Order: sequence, then structure tokens, then C-alpha cells
Amino acid sequence: MFDSLVASATGASGAAGLDGWTRVESASCARRVAAMVDMLAVVHAADGSAERDQWCLDNWSAVTAHIGAAARITSGAASGMLLVGIALRERFPKVAALFAAGLISYPLVRAMVTRSANVIDPDALRALDEQLSSAFQDCEPLSVDKTEKTIDAIIAEVDPLALRRREAQARDRRVDITIEDGSGLATLFSTLFATDAHALDLR
Repeated sequence: MFDSLVASATGASGAAGLDGWTRVESASCARRVAAMVDMLAVVHAADGSAERDQWCLDNWSAVTAHIGAAARITSGAASGMLLVGIALRERFPKVAALFAAGLISYPLVRAMVTRSANVIDPDALRALDEQLSSAFQDCEPLSVDKTEKTIDAIIAEVDPLALRRREAQARDRRVDITIEDGSGLATLFSTLFATDAHALDLR
């Protein structure tokens, strides 16, 4: 599949060439993310893997550090991509197939994964995978807002409780500050709306 995409893009020019290389880029990204998941699987399969889960540098941290060095990205970015890859492999095989074929982009895939994190029922997950892959296979480009609303509408159809759980999480947002007596330090823990967190980070 991938070789045929590259061959098709190589032999095309103009808009057809651009479309071809865009598909190659998405398909390449799909294989990149899958390779990250394979790296984690190898570490988990190694002897003594379970004993490392409580280490300062556990399996996940070790793999994301390795990915970061190999892919020239931060370990945080590697962790995010690894989470997306695991979700595709374990939760969304039909969406993963579209991604591997270069028919949808990584930002769209990431939006699907992150916005559906609260869907946990197996039957709802299968229905969601089917509907997301069907809705976006031949979809015209959408703005970020319209993309999120479309995904949310599908989630609401297959598992309305998933959206309610998101609302409950929003109501539970808070900021906790603990002052460490005598040390001169304090600990701040918070759960915020992403927009508020971004504003706080900039400040």
C-alpha cells in the first residue's frame, strides 16, 4: 500500500502530485506512530518488565525518551503520540486503517482519540470506530471547531454518558495549593480548562 502511494505521488504533478504526497505524509505518520507502539510492546515483553513500573525511569518513560531521541522530539510529544498509537491499535482499528492508507491526517486522528477518551463500553467503542471511519473517510476539510462538534455528535449518539462524564470532569476542576512548612516551597496541583491552563502557562 505505502509503496504504491509513493509511486503514484512520484508520477504525478500539480494538484494530483500535492494530493498524492499529502496521502504519503499521513500514511508515513501512521507507520511512525505504529513503530512507537511496537517499541513499547518490545519493552513490555522483556524479562523483568513488570518490576520496572515503579522505577524512577519506568517502561513508559524509557520508551518515550528513546522515541524522543530517535524522532528528534521531546519526550512529552513522544508520550502524546504513543497514547494516540495505542488508542488506534486497541480501540479504533477502522480509523487506524484509514490513517495507514493516508486518507485522514494525524491532527484529525488525535482529535478523535482525545475527544473519545471517556468512551469505555466495548460495544460503544466498536460503533464509534465504525461511525468515525465512515464519517471522515470522504469528508471535506472542516475547521477545528466543526471537526470537534462532528466527533462529539457521533460520541453522543453511541455513548451519551461519555459526554456527561466530560461535563462532570469540567465541574470538578480545581486548584489546590499545599505550603510545605519550613521548606520555603509550595506544591500546586490543578485541573483546568485547556484555555485557562494555556493562559496560566503563558503568564
